[in-house]
Amino acid sequence: MVGEAEAIPLRDRSVDLITAAGSLNYANLDLFFPEAGRVLAPQGMLLVYDFSPGRSFRSTTNLDEWFCSFHRRYPPPPNEARQLSPEILAKLNSGFRVQTCQHFEIGVTLTPDFYLDYMMTETNVASAARSGVPHAEIKSWCAEPLAPVWRGSEREVLFRGYFACMGLTAPDRAR
Repeated sequence: MVGEAEAIPLRDRSVDLITAAGSLNYANLDLFFPEAGRVLAPQGMLLVYDFSPGRSFRSTTNLDEWFCSFHRRYPPPPNEARQLSPEILAKLNSGFRVQTCQHFEIGVTLTPDFYLDYMMTETNVASAARSGVPHAEIKSWCAEPLAPVWRGSEREVLFRGYFACMGLTAPDRAR
């Protein structure tokens, strides 16, 4: 079944769990939350989780510095993704309450080539390409300053993220 977050093609109270992995940032939350509340069973849960781009090494700021220059050169597209976190979700008048949440950090060992290919999938790269910057030019610009950061070997890249388990607030459970 195919649908949109803002118009979920399921029966009322028919779902025990909805997961949103890095996707609510792009949804119309004013439409999504009522839809999620409609399809969730009374004790159902909404699990929201996301990761930031891998932009740090554990023992040096070299990758963080490169990442900042990358964003200066190719800024993230404005108004394309909304910033979310458990703290932001808790403040929204959504009909849901954050029941538990956690921020976490995961280290993943990557090769320099894999990291470069991964960075080429970021929304700021897609935005630059849509505005006419050739993909090869972006990749070349990234590769040159990344080479001394990686020094030709695998490195552990830190991915920071969060999860928030959200349940319907009391009035919504009584639907």
